[in-house]
Amino acid sequence: MDTLISLIQTLNSMSPLAVIALLAFIIYTLTTKSSKKDVQTISDNHLSGLPDMAETLRSMDSKLTTIVQDTSYIKGRLK
Repeated sequence: MDTLISLIQTLNSMSPLAVIALLAFIIYTLTTKSSKKDVQTISDNHLSGLPDMAETLRSMDSKLTTIVQDTSYIKGRLK
C-alpha cells in the first residue's frame, strides 16, 4: 500500500505532459515486447504438418477397420 501511495504522490508531482509521455513509453514498451514474443511463438510453431498427419491417420484408420473386419470374418468361418 505504501508503494501505491508513493507512486500516486510521484505522479501528482509530475506535469501532465510527463505523465502522458511516461504512459506512452510504457505502452510502447509493452507492445513491442509482446509482438516480438508473439512472432517468435508463431515462427516456432511447427503445426503446418497437421493436415498431412490427419490424412495419414484417416488412412491408417480405414486400413485397421478393414483388418478388423477380415479378422472377424475369419474367426466366424473358423467356428
